Amino acid sequence: AVAEGRCTFERRCVLETRIAGAAGVERTGTLALNDVVVHKAGVSRAISLRVLLGAEEIGHYNADGVIVSTPTGSTAYSLSVGGPLIMPGVDALLVTAVSPHALAVRPIVVPGDSEVTIELGPPASDDVFVSYDGQVEGTLAVGDRVLVRRAPSAVHLIRLGKEGFFARLREKLHWGSTNQGAR
Repeated sequence: AVAEGRCTFERRCVLETRIAGAAGVERTGTLALNDVVVHKAGVSRAISLRVLLGAEEIGHYNADGVIVSTPTGSTAYSLSVGGPLIMPGVDALLVTAVSPHALAVRPIVVPGDSEVTIELGPPASDDVFVSYDGQVEGTLAVGDRVLVRRAPSAVHLIRLGKEGFFARLREKLHWGSTNQGAR
C-alpha cells in the first residue's frame, strides 16, 4: 500500500515532562503520545493541584487529578472525563481536570507550544502519581512540579485506506449516532 501510494502519512506530537522536586532535584519523565496525568490512587479524598500555563496561574484545583493531552490523546482519557475532541493536526494541548470539586473548572485548550505546570499542594499522601499514556511511572510529593510540553520529536503514522478522522469516530465511538448499539 505504501509503495503504491494507497496511504496517508500523519505526524502526531508527543509530550515530554520534567519533574522538579521541592528539594531542587529534577528528573525527566517518559514521552507520551496521548497524555500525562497527575492523579491520586484509590478513592480517597481529592488532591490539591496548582496549574500554570507558562508563568501565569490558571488556578488551584481540588480534583482527582489533571490530564494534559495531545490532540491524539483528546479521544482517550480526557474525553472520558468530559474533555473536548481536538482534531489531529491542530497545534494545541488540552488541560482537563478529573472529577474537579468545583463547577467552574472546565477543560482548557491551550496553544501547542505552551508549557503546563502541575504542582502538588498540601495536604498530600503517598498515593499521588504521574502516569504516561496510562502507565504509572512514579510518585509525587508535596511541592513537586510536573512540567509538560510538546517534545521536539514526533510520531509518524502511516494510515492505510482513505478513512478520515470523523469516519473513525463514527466507527469506534459511535460519534453522531442516535443508536449507540449500532455499528
